[in-house]
Amino acid sequence: MTFSAAAKNFVVLITVAIVLLIVDLIKWQSGGVTWSEAIWEVNQHSLSFALGVGVVLGHCFTVPKGLGK
Repeated sequence: MTFSAAAKNFVVLITVAIVLLIVDLIKWQSGGVTWSEAIWEVNQHSLSFALGVGVVLGHCFTVPKGLGK
């Protein structure tokens, strides 16, 4: 990739980020749920699910079998 192509991609990405920020600020100002809050909520649910799966799998693979006999 040439420098000019990379610069054009950078300008496009920055423009998209600024537009998304403006839309997010407008939604925040009007009292709606912003994209940032929605993404954070999904991340929290994903993290709690991953933690639960990790605890269960960790228990299954690390607790010695036949310990209660």
